[in-house]
Parts: sequence; structure tokens; C-alpha cells
Amino acid sequence: GRVYRIKGYELPEGGRDARGQHIANLLAFQPGEAIASAISLKDYQQADYLVLATADGLVKKTRLTEYDSPRSGGLIAIKLREHADDTTDQVVAACLVNEGDDLLLVSRKGMSLRFTASNEALRPMGRPSSGVTGMKFREEDSLLTMDVVREGAQVFVVTEGGFAKRTDVSEYRLQGRAG
Repeated sequence: GRVYRIKGYELPEGGRDARGQHIANLLAFQPGEAIASAISLKDYQQADYLVLATADGLVKKTRLTEYDSPRSGGLIAIKLREHADDTTDQVVAACLVNEGDDLLLVSRKGMSLRFTASNEALRPMGRPSSGVTGMKFREEDSLLTMDVVREGAQVFVVTEGGFAKRTDVSEYRLQGRAG
């Protein structure tokens, strides 16, 4: 549930056949942390908000400018909820969103939900909050991914069994959050 940042010139340069360096050697990760998403930014005015989504279907919208900090230890971005079996929810996606953009949430069992990330439907929250319900699931389902809907785009879905399909994003109807 933390956000880390590193400037492009701080990354070590290497040739195309170079192996690279582990990211944990460049950023001060907490024990047990793993990268859920990487976003490239020119500045913190590039978008209005950062939206985070968790495997339990929670979504959280925070002003992007709240993450403009030089701290190398990262910033708390979302408070992850604990389950009854002592496991913790996980961040699965992060997107840059402007006011009025639509989000598409897709679950592991093939369900999807499209809603507008307006301030009425998804109000901005502070960094240490846990978010609100973005999508409800059937039994033993969880959120797989989230992305911003661009008009005229197509959704490309691939199953674990290797089947694939491409659909116009206009075929995904607009719903309310928490459906």
C-alpha cells in the first residue's frame, strides 16, 4: 500500500543484453512488499488523480499532487484491510485519472464493471484511507485489473486457457460504482 518514486536519471544505464539491477536495490522497500504497478510521470500536474484498486474490489481516488514528496522510503498510499485468516488485501492496479474519466474493473471470473470516476461517484480521499467498494463479487472471485476507458478503444481479454476476444469498449455499459 505504498507509493515509491525514482527519477529516470537515477536508474542505472545498461546495454540491451545487460541483466539489469533488482528494483529493491534502488528503492527502500518494506519487508514483503512487491510492485503492483508502475506509472511514468513527467510532473504531478499530468493528471488530476491517482486511483488504486485492490483484490477485494476496493477503489480509492487521491489527488496526484499528494504524492509529490522526495521521501525515499515511500509514502502510504492506501490502508490495506486484513482478512479473518490473517492475510492482507493487495493492490492490483493503479491508474492516472482525470475528472469524468470512466474506469473498467475486471474480475478473475470474467465479470466487469464500468463506471465514471466523477467526484459524486468516487470522491477524493486522503492518502492513508482504505477506499470504497468499486465492485462486488460472486463467491471466490477477486479483482484482476483496472484501467481507464478511452473512447474508441477496444478491450482485449485473454483467459488462462488461451482463449482470447476483442470487444469495442462501447459494448461495456456504464453502471454505478459498487455493482
